[in-house]
Amino acid sequence: MNQENTASLIGQILVALGKITKEQLAEALKVQINTPVEQRKPIGQVLLELDYVEPNDIIEAIRVQMQMRSKT
Repeated sequence: MNQENTASLIGQILVALGKITKEQLAEALKVQINTPVEQRKPIGQVLLELDYVEPNDIIEAIRVQMQMRSKT
């Protein structure tokens, strides 16, 4: 799974958990994509910098992602 897919998955998990809206995810992905590759940050960090989530929200999404991966 590449970084873009991982970012998308974390974002989708945050939307499913009700932590962010689809619009907030779209804005964060746009910020991420429009950043030069060598300066690009993980989507979780972008969401934190935009004040859309708290650190614990990212931790929760990563836990869900790990659970999903362990089931496949």
